[in-house]
Amino acid sequence: MKKTWLLGFGFLSISLTWALYNAFVPLFLEEFIPNNVALIGFLMTLDNYIALFLQPYIGNLSDKTNTRFGKRMPYLLIGMPIAAIFVALVPLHFSLLTLIVFILCLNLAMAIFRSPTIALMPDITVENKRTTANGIINFMGGVGSVLFSH
Repeated sequence: MKKTWLLGFGFLSISLTWALYNAFVPLFLEEFIPNNVALIGFLMTLDNYIALFLQPYIGNLSDKTNTRFGKRMPYLLIGMPIAAIFVALVPLHFSLLTLIVFILCLNLAMAIFRSPTIALMPDITVENKRTTANGIINFMGGVGSVLFSH
């Protein structure tokens, strides 16, 4: 269960990042694109387009990966630090171009580790404990979402 709780922090960080992203990026975009809700809305859906195409590919790739770190960990070890860098850079944008580059890089990095993070739970959990483990990691994801909203 210790590994499950540690994995839960991955879900917490994903949920917290998306809560921050969805709250602040529209405000940043509005600095450069005032009164254009449609364009801001489109730019806010870029993460969904990236996730739609990249996450299944990365998930499938992680199923076939075999390293000394395991199947999923290389994606977490690459994607999480890159995402952390870009989540910190987003508020430091100085133009619309840098903002879009930062959010695209953040979205790509998040897509690199999202599917492998989800797939890691069954890899590290015995079959009869997976329901409980799933509840724990989803609870942690919920905590991440709630942390920002308060």
